[in-house]
Amino acid sequence: MVCNCSIVLVRGVEGDRELWEAYRIERESFREPYAFWYFRLLYMMSGGLFLGGFNSDGFLVGYVVALQRIGGVCHVVSIAVRPECRGKGNGHVLLASIEEACRLEGARGVMLEVDAYNWPAQRLYLAHGYRYAVFLPDYYGPGRPAILMVKVLEG
Repeated sequence: MVCNCSIVLVRGVEGDRELWEAYRIERESFREPYAFWYFRLLYMMSGGLFLGGFNSDGFLVGYVVALQRIGGVCHVVSIAVRPECRGKGNGHVLLASIEEACRLEGARGVMLEVDAYNWPAQRLYLAHGYRYAVFLPDYYGPGRPAILMVKVLEG
């Protein structure tokens, strides 16, 4: 349990210990988390777009990972905050940080998929200027749809 849930520093996740901590958050956050081998592959492919949000004690509160796509689009593959630290603005901090990192890498837009029934996540993305683009039936498995959301990055 984390007592101090406020993110004060966002930086690249470094080393196995931090990657395992991020994976622990992944497992606590999703009904069907990525396998660790795939999570590590995302880390290796992210080119510096695997960010962690740390509290003042240096404890990992949440993470976000994105991949650059052809055509100047950044794909946010996963974003998660420790369950006890949700609802405190940490998702906003992580999302704004990855958008800025993508923009600095030359991306002109960001895309992500969200569970069609995950209203808190959709509200977060809408608050950051994302728009609904495509409904993806059975994206997460039979009867588990997703929505593709997109955002154009400024300057």
